Amino acid sequence: MNREISQYHIGNNTYTIREGNIIHIVTHGDFPVELALEIKNFCLAQAGKMDGKCSYLVDLTNCGKNDPAAREIWKEISNDASTNKVATFGMNPVARVIANFVIGTYGGVNMRLFRNEKDALAWILEGEDQ
Repeated sequence: MNREISQYHIGNNTYTIREGNIIHIVTHGDFPVELALEIKNFCLAQAGKMDGKCSYLVDLTNCGKNDPAAREIWKEISNDASTNKVATFGMNPVARVIANFVIGTYGGVNMRLFRNEKDALAWILEGEDQ
């Protein structure tokens, strides 16, 4: 089981720290650069408290527009030495475009887009003792 440890809110977004060094992010609304920087600082601080690398499970279902500089910040988080995997899911058209753009520009093997949370979480936990 992948239980919740603690939960935080930044802007309209919910961040749940889960077992297995996972930060589960549920997005709501737009992401100006200022908010993206606040989120980056939060995520990297949380990852720094973990024993081992951190993975991100990101629900983009209700994601809005991302400032171009915010997209660069998401790429920085994905590229950070503390990041293991980034699994995004959510099927609204805006979210799909955003995720594909970020994954395409990043080009890393640690990012994938999934149709649902179950598949995204399974990929993160792949190879882990569950």
